[in-house]
Amino acid sequence: MFRIIEVRKGKVNVAFGFGKKPIFDHIGFLVTKEEHTAICKRANQLGWNINEGERRTFIG
Repeated sequence: MFRIIEVRKGKVNVAFGFGKKPIFDHIGFLVTKEEHTAICKRANQLGWNINEGERRTFIG
């Protein structure tokens, strides 16, 4: 069974996956719409994968 454990402090959260062994999943940041646009633009310039959803955007 796999589950995600999140730790939040202020505008940052860190998530770990816990299954057969604990693994790092992601770091999350709460940003403004303007910051979001700038971050996605920069990630696109770097050729990174951007997965935008209604509530969350994942960049890898």
